[in-house]
Amino acid sequence: MPPTTLATAVNAILDGLVTYLKTEQRTGGTLSDVIVIARGDRASPSPEVPAVYLVPQKMIVVEPTTSQSEWWEMPVNIGTMVNSDIPEIGYTAATDLAARARALLLTHNSRNIGLDYIKIIKSSTFDPAGPWSRAEGNYHTASAEVKVLFKIRG
Repeated sequence: MPPTTLATAVNAILDGLVTYLKTEQRTGGTLSDVIVIARGDRASPSPEVPAVYLVPQKMIVVEPTTSQSEWWEMPVNIGTMVNSDIPEIGYTAATDLAARARALLLTHNSRNIGLDYIKIIKSSTFDPAGPWSRAEGNYHTASAEVKVLFKIRG
């Protein structure tokens, strides 16, 4: 059954996506090389790397609201960060990491996070790596965006 509040649904979806990606940190998993997988809205300012952060974006109602339910679309940015003194390696690694995390969320869809009110997780945008310099090192980032379509009770 869908949750009754938007905040409850958003938190459960983000927590579920993070939890699912963390299952792939196991030895031999798709994200076994990743140190940190976290919600970007709750992340430390000095992350360990390689890292994947899920950040919710501005949401929209996609179906007319009724007294019974609302359908929402929540874009989720999958941001990745790696550290490398060699730009080609850093760019490639950050882009590859964003693509792997994105593929996991799209391939396995909502059935793996246990929320029956998610209708679909679909692809949106992809931004290949770019530099993000800090005094402590040469960081490289990339991002992908997926959109989560879900229902809440009115």
